[in-house]
Amino acid sequence: MNKKHSFVVSLGGVTISIQSDKKLFIELAKYGFKGYVSLDKDPGITVNVIIDDLRDSNTYSYGRPHHISVIFESGKFFLRGSSYSGTFDINSLKGEVRQSIAIAPLYLFLRFVLSVYLPLLDGFIMHSNSILKDDECFLFSGKPQSGKSTVAKLSNEYKILSDDFSIIRRMSESFKAYGSPFWGHVEVKGENIKNKNGYVDIKGIYFLNKDTSVYVHRLDKKEAVLKVIENMAILAKSRDINTRLIRLADEFTDNVSVGRLHFRPDKSFWRYIENDRNVRITESGNSL
Repeated sequence: MNKKHSFVVSLGGVTISIQSDKKLFIELAKYGFKGYVSLDKDPGITVNVIIDDLRDSNTYSYGRPHHISVIFESGKFFLRGSSYSGTFDINSLKGEVRQSIAIAPLYLFLRFVLSVYLPLLDGFIMHSNSILKDDECFLFSGKPQSGKSTVAKLSNEYKILSDDFSIIRRMSESFKAYGSPFWGHVEVKGENIKNKNGYVDIKGIYFLNKDTSVYVHRLDKKEAVLKVIENMAILAKSRDINTRLIRLADEFTDNVSVGRLHFRPDKSFWRYIENDRNVRITESGNSL
């Protein structure tokens, strides 16, 4: 029997043991998750990586849309992406993925695992960047091409926790953001959070609209919940998990500022974000 090599990562407060009989892959993956490696000896999730040298390692590029087919049966997810196939048992918390030696397929698989597991811990993954400014986190959300990467690039003097997929959890009565290694067009890994808690408070979420003027339009409760659900990474195929996500979206919009940000490709939008509580937010959509 081949010897297993392994290391542990911590993503959103969830510890995951990555195992493979290919030592080179483990070394590459450990470097790829630099900043997220954990010393935890009792990880919550175990993922076995089987290297299939016949798989094309170039079938996925960071920041490109990723298509995946999922079947859910008796607590087990069966999934197939463009560059990998795998299973994840939500009861035993054990997964297995078959892929090339490239690291990108593992990121995609783990992103799926977290998207179905985090709701059980009052958390979720969001199609958004997350930017830490003055110890407060702001999310900028939208589908591909909405401007997430543009906003991240324009915010390079602040700490980018993610430029594409953010990890969010409810802790007590508020929602927190974690650092995320899942990135997009900026192609720099989100930074892990170095404070003792490993997370920061989320102050607001802004859904992006490219425009010639800059302003924030406040969303009413119904529209806010719908926009949050629309931009969640929902892949569950499970009624229980999706019900949890809907509840979390409702609670999330009660706890953070929610608006639609119209912005130009410059840093002027931060004037409307920095003092969000003091800015006059228009319902009519007129620029300030």
